[in-house]
Amino acid sequence: MTVQNSKGKISAFQFFSLVFVSRAVVSLTYIQAVTVGDFSTEILISYVFSFLLSVLFSLPAVFFIKKGISIRENKFASLFYTIYCLYICSLTVSRFCNFIVSKMNSHVPVFVILFIVLLSAGYGAYLGIESLSRFGFFCAVSLCLVTVVVIGLNIKNFDILNLYPVYANTKSDMVKSTLIFCSNTTQSVLLLLLSDKVNTNPVKPYFFGIGLSYFIMFLFLLFCCGVLGSNANLQSFPIYSLFCLASVGDMSRLDILHTSFWTFAVYLKCAVLLYCCTDNYAKNRKHKAVFFFTALSLIIAVVINYFVGTHMVYVSKIAGFVSFVVFVMVIPLIFVIKRKMIKE
Repeated sequence: MTVQNSKGKISAFQFFSLVFVSRAVVSLTYIQAVTVGDFSTEILISYVFSFLLSVLFSLPAVFFIKKGISIRENKFASLFYTIYCLYICSLTVSRFCNFIVSKMNSHVPVFVILFIVLLSAGYGAYLGIESLSRFGFFCAVSLCLVTVVVIGLNIKNFDILNLYPVYANTKSDMVKSTLIFCSNTTQSVLLLLLSDKVNTNPVKPYFFGIGLSYFIMFLFLLFCCGVLGSNANLQSFPIYSLFCLASVGDMSRLDILHTSFWTFAVYLKCAVLLYCCTDNYAKNRKHKAVFFFTALSLIIAVVINYFVGTHMVYVSKIAGFVSFVVFVMVIPLIFVIKRKMIKE
């Protein structure tokens, strides 16, 4: 993969890093309340099926790219995708804020966390996709190293008996968890919005990115089942608890690695989403567009945290799946069919 990019372009490997981190931050920051039913080995089966569905649901976006279509060709589609990016950005920051308040420091005002994170992300969006992709490469390498360390240090805590019973939920719960795992992400939207920024075919690095992120998450979920067992049901953030148990010595824990990567990944994901919003509309007044979309994302995040609150966990399950189907499958297919009809 080449690393020599023209201005405003990124390499295939850099795009792979953005997709990888975008999917990984959703997976690594897994929240127990998001899925359906109890945390058991059955969740691994749901996750494997969600990977297969993710590949299948990505095909409309792939056809969209191969037809040489751009979302920016249609003003209404561009507006809808901008709104979707703002929603995902605000939701990502809100989940991070929930983690900070519940696990790190409950005395920090929520607004302060939202403001600092989105201000930083807005500045990242202003720097451009090239700078963000270089930081994405750093995050991708860091996550791979962290995975090796945490999994390696938890081998001694793994008990195969904790994997039983395999089936603790109904088939309906399993299907719902599969759909939630599949839809709770944005990598297909990144493929649609950033494909023209990649200086080569973006499809192959895209699939490599989601494939590696799913593999790493599968390892973390497997060790959550094998190490935590039924106690995982009592943890709001099971993977964070797994990091806490990965101790080097009697007095040391590696949860700081989880917190650090989440911070980096949230910044990167939000900055990329804000960049996509800006790139849809701003060609000359970039700084004003960045400020506008950052402020708008902050307002949405404040509404989610102060007015919707914990109800957002349940709202996001439905809203996440519906928006995923619309923006990842329906709209790209409409564009592809329309282009085919015009040619005929």
